[in-house]
Amino acid sequence: GCGGVDISKCARFVKSVSFIVYNRWGKEVYNYIGTQGGENNIFIDWNGTDKSGVELSSGVYYYVAEVNFDVVDPSNAMQKIKGWVHLLR
Repeated sequence: GCGGVDISKCARFVKSVSFIVYNRWGKEVYNYIGTQGGENNIFIDWNGTDKSGVELSSGVYYYVAEVNFDVVDPSNAMQKIKGWVHLLR
């Protein structure tokens, strides 16, 4: 695996990424799905907007990212990364 959150060092092994942001009440406010070589690439470049491109208000948001690696052992293929991000305006 790649370890940590910096997938750019091992991007050639990443097949797809899913990135979902929730507000503090658990409502989904943003999502991104990217695939290697697809229209959406695997690099998540979220700028603090919602699904419509409107800036989200300051506050704490929860994210879940799932990274799917192209590896021999399927049990190691999916890594889930969760955390909090504090948006400041």
